Amino acid sequence: MDLRNILIGFGVALTCFAFQSCSEDEKGGYTPVNYNVNGKVEKGPFVSGSTIDIQPMDANMQPLGSIYSSTISDNTGSFSFGSKEFETPFAQLKANGYFFNEVDGQLSRGTLTLMAVVNLADQSTVNVNILTHLKYKRIINLTRQNKSYSDANKQAQKELLTAFGLQRFQDVDVSQYSITTGSDQAGALLAISSLLLVDRSEAVLTEYLAKLSEEFGQEGKFSETSLQQIKKDRNKLNSKLPSIASNVVSRYNSLGQTVSVKDLAYFFDWNDDGIAGNEIAGNDTPVTLETSRITVPKEGGEYSIKINTSIPLTLTPTESNTDHITANDLFDKLYETPGLSSMKVEKALENNVLKVNIKPSASRRNVTDSVAIYDFRDQKVAILTISQEGDPSAPLPKLGQAGVQVFSMYASSLSEAITNSNTLEAKYSGVATDPAFRAPLSSSNGKVNDIFSKYYQAINRNLTLLEADATRESAYPDFLNTFNAICYYNMVVYWGGVPYLTTVPDLNSLYLPRSSEKDIFHALTSNLETAISKSDEKKNQFATSDLNDLLFVSKDVARVILANIHMYQGEYTKAKSLLAKVVSNNFYQLESTTSYTPTSKELILGLFNTPILTYTDVLLSLAECEAHLGNDAAALNYLKMVTRAKGIAETSGVITGIKEARKIALTDQVGYFAFLKRNGLAKSELKLEDYQLLFPIPQREIDLNPGMTQNPGY
Repeated sequence: MDLRNILIGFGVALTCFAFQSCSEDEKGGYTPVNYNVNGKVEKGPFVSGSTIDIQPMDANMQPLGSIYSSTISDNTGSFSFGSKEFETPFAQLKANGYFFNEVDGQLSRGTLTLMAVVNLADQSTVNVNILTHLKYKRIINLTRQNKSYSDANKQAQKELLTAFGLQRFQDVDVSQYSITTGSDQAGALLAISSLLLVDRSEAVLTEYLAKLSEEFGQEGKFSETSLQQIKKDRNKLNSKLPSIASNVVSRYNSLGQTVSVKDLAYFFDWNDDGIAGNEIAGNDTPVTLETSRITVPKEGGEYSIKINTSIPLTLTPTESNTDHITANDLFDKLYETPGLSSMKVEKALENNVLKVNIKPSASRRNVTDSVAIYDFRDQKVAILTISQEGDPSAPLPKLGQAGVQVFSMYASSLSEAITNSNTLEAKYSGVATDPAFRAPLSSSNGKVNDIFSKYYQAINRNLTLLEADATRESAYPDFLNTFNAICYYNMVVYWGGVPYLTTVPDLNSLYLPRSSEKDIFHALTSNLETAISKSDEKKNQFATSDLNDLLFVSKDVARVILANIHMYQGEYTKAKSLLAKVVSNNFYQLESTTSYTPTSKELILGLFNTPILTYTDVLLSLAECEAHLGNDAAALNYLKMVTRAKGIAETSGVITGIKEARKIALTDQVGYFAFLKRNGLAKSELKLEDYQLLFPIPQREIDLNPGMTQNPGY
């Protein structure tokens, strides 16, 4: 390209009106020459009205003669001094003003000063920018060490661009760089300008530039502290590069000028190897794996995968851009053993070979994980997917800190719901006297609303733990489903069909309609049968501070709840089989007391001081089953076991005897109302009308849920 094209391309003209040669030896013997100096000041471009001064200098970079002043003539940073006489070709330029902030995409809030020192005889452009500013003090210091301007400038140019890994651009003086050209040099200038500006105010930028200029001016390099800061800023800037380019293009478009911007990523030394842009994956530098998926047995194993690549790669992205950074997970400590559901993988990258060592699985489930490979700009360029078989024989994990917290909240909610239900039931069925809580009940009754809400609070907390476990080990569904069955069974007894939740409610499930009793019992039966097949045959311990002893309920707990469901539906043969197994286990013993504590030998399930299932209840239910199946002798035998142990007077008639025994021996336990209903005694005993066999749906639920319907009669 000839001189005319160069000058047009960079928008700067330096015209030497000389009466004799301008090529003196830089150390003296200069003849005054007129120069017509113009150019651009760019950080982003300085705005119209900014000031610029030019100070003639001697060969030793000492001020010489008068200062000429001018202003920026437009918003692209253009300036012109017109024709001025200089005794030497050396000059210092100083620009001050507001500028376009290419990182934020708006005008600066404060001013900035940029410097440059140039040899006008070189016919080089005299653009003033960040790079000329950083080079300025270095040139002055080198010339004062008896180097010629030419040698000092070349050395400073090389040192500066090398510091940023941009040495391939050192042949073009940085005073010729302009953002508007769309060239590689323009990309380099914009990249470094943005790098030094990111997250800094104008005042902080001024201070930072002074520090960098001083360091570079003295040593021709930056301090280790500054280099570390540059790396941090580089990584911080990574995600902003597309928007920076867009901001520049938009700014010049608004000024009526079309500019293009190179891919700025190629002007940063991402891997600190001293060369910018040689470490980025793209269409010309694809990265492929020999295989992208491996399947690993539960015992683990070592694997090597070849990588086809022409660029350096890493397994560790910078901290600021890693996609492994996530919000705090409430359930990180769901289990006592940390990382139980995570694959244990050791990985290394050597000579374009990915080596992975997968440890034996600690999970009961199959686990899938991946190893990501990055270029040094943090672009994910390849992924190895690893699937490892689980170990179903691994012991069930105990609750960790988060698991204990949620289960404790659930157990408290369920205990409160059961306790309040027992109080409500005793009053409604006349076991306890309370005229204010007898039929007919109002749908606005606060106690009815409270118990309804407590059951759903317990269910929601149960489902929260269930969902967290399902995405990890899926270790607890049988136990949690067993507990949920208690809630739903009691709610069906009190209200009939209710909304049946299988997930924690969200916006799509806030207004679920009521499920039928049949559908709810079908779901509960399926869950309980599965729980019976998978739970342990044991007696639970409830006199403990370890909530794991409460969570891991036995087969007998599921059996008794399922037997209650069968009896409520008149399926006494099925119920008898389940209850007989509980008796034959010989885990429990009758006691004379009718009050139950966590240490009671009768206790099958209890939460804190709330008995839920007892051996007395099992024997009375067995007596009921035998009576309905026509086995009066067997029924009477089970009934007498209870009445004799508790000192309860015997009555004529098995069902009547069971009713009286329940009123006396199970006053701390929910179940009397269900017994009366399934045996057709509720209406006569409690003087109820048909509709009063169910409680009213709380009016609040009717008001909030368009899908909810009220029970007939209310």
